[in-house]
Amino acid sequence: MRQMCQRKGYDLDTAFKGLLDYLLWLFDPDGRKPDGWRFDADDSEMFRQMSQTWALTMERELKAGQWYDAFGDLYMALHPGGGGKAQFFTPPSVATVTAVSCLAGLDLKEAKGTETTFGHRVTINDPAAGSSRMLLAGAVIFREMQHDQLGYDAIKQSALEELYKVTKDRQI
Repeated sequence: MRQMCQRKGYDLDTAFKGLLDYLLWLFDPDGRKPDGWRFDADDSEMFRQMSQTWALTMERELKAGQWYDAFGDLYMALHPGGGGKAQFFTPPSVATVTAVSCLAGLDLKEAKGTETTFGHRVTINDPAAGSSRMLLAGAVIFREMQHDQLGYDAIKQSALEELYKVTKDRQI
């Protein structure tokens, strides 16, 4: 990303937002460019490569049974010490402990068919909600609870594998 900024004269925030917009573009079923897209084909190729790296990194981390906040870590690497924006990210261990405390005592067998089952209303507290670390940690804890209490895995196919295919095949 820094190389892209140096070559093209973008500031880091513009390139970071461009990467996020590019990923949203990939997920858009109609393939519509994001509003205000200002990047050229060369930039799109760089974003495609970054997206593939992100997808492979996420897949590796999730297969290891972890959650990983790739965007939060990237942002912190680009803006050490908050970059003057007073942004500091919750350490992963704190996010995990918070998620565990939010979900503690939830009995999925008894909750079946009520508003607390997956797909309805499960609350994860995230006081700042910057890059959604609490939600990421909560998703992993909840998935583990589903496996332990109900004996099944909620995720059958890797969405990241699908994203990898799209970033590889879609001509943008």
